[in-house]
Amino acid sequence: MRGAAAAGIVTALVSRGFELTLIRLKYQTDGLSCGVWIQVMCDCWIKCVDSAEYGSGAFAQFMERTLAEQGVQNLFSLRGAQRTAAAKSNRAFILKQRADMRARLVHAAMAGKLVWGSAQLAGFIESAVETVDLTELDDELRV
Repeated sequence: MRGAAAAGIVTALVSRGFELTLIRLKYQTDGLSCGVWIQVMCDCWIKCVDSAEYGSGAFAQFMERTLAEQGVQNLFSLRGAQRTAAAKSNRAFILKQRADMRARLVHAAMAGKLVWGSAQLAGFIESAVETVDLTELDDELRV
């Protein structure tokens, strides 16, 4: 998000007492893994909060170091063949994260912990529900 919309959000948050810091790190190499990368960043934040470094103001360094330990590199700091290799490694990492996230969701659904059908919002019609064997689907996708 850029321009007036971003400036408006920043202004609104700062006026409410938030302090915003720009973190210039680039890991994502595609246009479809945003949600998974957000989860990765949230996981880093939780690890940071649970560490002795919490409160030091060094979250960006913590995140960069934590991801580097997993083979993920900041693409802004690389050029040429190093950047190409790092982008390939980052893609492999996020594909594994996507598969892990899917597995967690499937297991939660199988345990009855995802009660998505119980949410009813005014103005929406009830959709047709199709029964899906998640175990069978999971096996098909592993092939």
